Amino acid sequence: MLGAKANANFADKDGLTSLFVSAQQGHVETVRALIWGEADLNAKAASSGATALFIAAQEGFGMVCRALLKNGADVELGLNHDNGGALLMAAQNGHLEACRILVEEGKADVNKVWQCGTALTRAMGQNQNEVVAYLKGKGAKTEAEMKTE
Repeated sequence: MLGAKANANFADKDGLTSLFVSAQQGHVETVRALIWGEADLNAKAASSGATALFIAAQEGFGMVCRALLKNGADVELGLNHDNGGALLMAAQNGHLEACRILVEEGKADVNKVWQCGTALTRAMGQNQNEVVAYLKGKGAKTEAEMKTE
């Protein structure tokens, strides 16, 4: 896929790389090829600061999350202005498989407090009951519970 002179980190006018777009669309084999081509796994989109891992988690592409994590993607890298990370987005959108991969394989902090809350509170707010049960089983607490400790 990547020729001898191909740039795996080329970004369009919005700062989106091929890795980001492939992750967003769930194309795990393309993601693996770009990783092999030395794509920057933690490159951030210019406007939002989203990474390939963030967008894969947001869309619920667990296998893409796994490929990125196995190759060194930063699980705690968040959006611009500290406004959420991969686990928070997967939880909010009810993507249980992605949450499991981020926590169990990526060692995501289930109690990380972002500007917009924690993964647990965002999942609760969206009535993502399976994700809420999973996160609580992994020791996640609400911000209020953390303040009383």
